[in-house]
Amino acid sequence: MSEQQAEPKHKNPQRQHSREFKMAAVRRMLAGESSSELARELGVARKLLNDWRARVREGGEANLREKGRPPGGLRASRPETRSAAAEVARLEGIIGKQQALLDFFQDALQRVERAEAAAGKARSTTPSNTPENGSPTR
Repeated sequence: MSEQQAEPKHKNPQRQHSREFKMAAVRRMLAGESSSELARELGVARKLLNDWRARVREGGEANLREKGRPPGGLRASRPETRSAAAEVARLEGIIGKQQALLDFFQDALQRVERAEAAAGKARSTTPSNTPENGSPTR
């Protein structure tokens, strides 16, 4: 196989990196090394290096994960995802209460309309605002 046809090292989706490896790469980028050159040297995607750097800038070294997937999946490990999930749960609770109120009032309105319809049939067919001859009063 020629050198042009060789697969780049960063195409391995199973490769995992320690927090120390990630921090070393981030430190080198913060010191001014090119992320493209560093990606080629380390055999990782440039986007991955930039993601690591962004995470360190957002929350320090602790914001970088260790090897492997966290319990609950990748997205569950991020603080902003946990707070967003809590907000979604809170809003879903509010929506549920609002839906229960809507159901209650729709049912009540239907009962009132049925009662009015039943009462209207029992009343006289002559409306109260018209005299006996059928012409409206003024």
